[in-house]
Amino acid sequence: MNKSKLSVLMENKYFRFALSVLISFFLWFMVSYFISSEYSVPIRNVPITITSTSYTNYGLQISSQSLQEVSVTIEGDRNTVGSVKAEDIIVSPSLSSVTSPGTYELNLTASKANPLAAFTITSISPSSVTLKFDVSEQAMFSIETYISGINIPDEFITGTITTAPETITVWGPAEDVNRIDRVVVRDSLEGTQTETQTIRCNISYLDSEGNELKLNTVAADVQQAEVTIPVLKRGELPIRVEFVNVPRGFNTDTLRYTLSMHEVLVAGQASLIDTMNTSVVGYVDLSSLDPSVPVVFDLILPAGITNLTGNDTVTADFSESNLESKIINVTDLRFENIPTGYTAEYQQGSINSVTVVGPRDELESLQSTSVIGVVDFNEFTLQLGGSTAAVSFRIPSSDSCWVTGKHTALISVEADS
Repeated sequence: MNKSKLSVLMENKYFRFALSVLISFFLWFMVSYFISSEYSVPIRNVPITITSTSYTNYGLQISSQSLQEVSVTIEGDRNTVGSVKAEDIIVSPSLSSVTSPGTYELNLTASKANPLAAFTITSISPSSVTLKFDVSEQAMFSIETYISGINIPDEFITGTITTAPETITVWGPAEDVNRIDRVVVRDSLEGTQTETQTIRCNISYLDSEGNELKLNTVAADVQQAEVTIPVLKRGELPIRVEFVNVPRGFNTDTLRYTLSMHEVLVAGQASLIDTMNTSVVGYVDLSSLDPSVPVVFDLILPAGITNLTGNDTVTADFSESNLESKIINVTDLRFENIPTGYTAEYQQGSINSVTVVGPRDELESLQSTSVIGVVDFNEFTLQLGGSTAAVSFRIPSSDSCWVTGKHTALISVEADS
């Protein structure tokens, strides 16, 4: 009777040895994986966290730290510890002994981020960290701005570059803060600029030799600054004056005067410069004009337009206009626009000492009867009885003479019976 192949193999002592080894390994693996409850693994790159700020009560700051991460060994169920990550563990130094500036070697302690997590912390490597503490200091610096690559066409200019904020406040260990000599922002533009540029720049700290400092222990109220580079187009803005309190029938074109400038060299955004029109810089009041005294106006330009001349006033000079003045008594007094049902009368026969200004040749032939005094009821609140009313003047025979000053007359108004 033939034996089975298995029986033959089992009679082979080498096969029996190999089989026993395989069964033993399998049994060991099963026991280790499913029966053993404790398993130890290292968790690397666990960050050191400063959880206490007690040192700040003594006016201190951390100026240096010997290491940032450690390895932590944990123990627990294989399935549990296999899923633990660095962020599940908190490692921090004990800072209770830190009360004054100096270098301290501090023991590290580790705890679970989730106290209910089913693993045990068994060791930390390294088990201590060296921290240096310095007196905390605060300082304020002006932010210096350096922008390169500004390239504009000939008809453009750059305005004053501004930085916001203009200052920065920093604080940290005195040793590090005192290394800062200047605070700067730097950038470079590309291409040709025809419009105002606004860019955000990172802030850099420089020492006294101009070297950039990397200060991880220094904090600041801002990390960036906004730099504005105005790019403005140049142009010439025509200016003129206008006249107010112009008598009826008076032709202002007959006035000869000179302006200290007729155009102002200006700059502004291209859209404004390309569309700007003649600007009125002031108003000449004919009722108070003295031709011998120049009229000075503040040069106020439209919004967004910058004056490049350096002159902030414009003068209107009437001294070469051949104007003189003459004082007369006006006897021709009239009313205009009297309401229906009312009668008005002057309570005086003339208005005296009226100053008339005009060309010399016209004033020579001007008579008191050439000037008419008028009370216009469209410009007067009707009152019964006696009252004082403002008087305006007409000079029908001339369109280049006018009356200066303000005059009133006593009148009376009665309702018709």
